[in-house]
Amino acid sequence: GAAQSPVRPGDHVAFVGNTFADQLRSHGYLETLLLQRSVGNPVSIRNLGWAGDMLSARDRPTNFPTEASTLEAHKTDVIIACFGMGESFAGELGLAEFQNQLNAFIASHRSRKYNGRSVVRLILISPIAYENLGVKTPRWEDRNREIAAYTQLMNDTATKAGVPFVDLYGPTAELMKGKNTPKLTDNGINLNAYGYWCVSRTLVDALLPGQSPWLLCVDAKSGKSSGHG
Repeated sequence: GAAQSPVRPGDHVAFVGNTFADQLRSHGYLETLLLQRSVGNPVSIRNLGWAGDMLSARDRPTNFPTEASTLEAHKTDVIIACFGMGESFAGELGLAEFQNQLNAFIASHRSRKYNGRSVVRLILISPIAYENLGVKTPRWEDRNREIAAYTQLMNDTATKAGVPFVDLYGPTAELMKGKNTPKLTDNGINLNAYGYWCVSRTLVDALLPGQSPWLLCVDAKSGKSSGHG
């Protein structure tokens, strides 16, 4: 039920993280779906994503409000953190440091009550797969091995910390295998509008599960139809 979902109706949600999180505000599919699933007690969403952010590199202009102050002003119940893509460029040699950074990030929010009453809940989101766009995406197979390793590390770290984790690498890798299907990205790593449309459906099902999706089938030859949902 919704009470056990990572995101719950009425939650004040804050997104933090890299370009993936940043551009969610330009492609409103996920926010729309979350609002649809919480009609009657809608979630409130604040996007604090910043293009290029990494766990260890989150530079801001002088006198920019601290993240903690913004989380408190939003009375944040749950933080959805999107990291791992920028970090993955360090390759396998960077995995140990990435784990240290993940543990430090989780610890930095542990016991914090940004809403003034309950400890904030964290959700970790993996990077997407690297899309094969030919000469535009060199080292395509190597990069996917690296991203897969960082995704697995995020999964393991989240499990040990008792933090929900959503794997976007696996689903996007499958979508990218489609023949003659629209591309999900413009440059291999940054989703386009279609990519956000697809990924937002995967994310909302993980974050705030709703009713089972409907299915309608029509046999063109016989004219017979069947459906459920």
